[in-house]
Amino acid sequence: MKEPPCFDGISLDPTIYLRWVQMLQDYFEAKEYFDEECFLITTQKLQGYAYYWFKWFKRERALQCKPKIKTGTKLKSHMNVRFNPY
Repeated sequence: MKEPPCFDGISLDPTIYLRWVQMLQDYFEAKEYFDEECFLITTQKLQGYAYYWFKWFKRERALQCKPKIKTGTKLKSHMNVRFNPY
């Protein structure tokens, strides 16, 4: 299976984000990755605005003394808030 593309988070069209998430999920299921591995791969696929959003998000959590996000499931739920308004 082909590796999923990167996500830049620039488009205001949420279907672009949702398609990217679906490609990631299909890839992770095919490769049978653990949730922690999904987190690492997802963060490596972030570029541009999405990458800087993730850096800001990590810093904000640290400043609020919240635990680090370590799983793809938790990261996806936070990314949904930012990149999927529906």
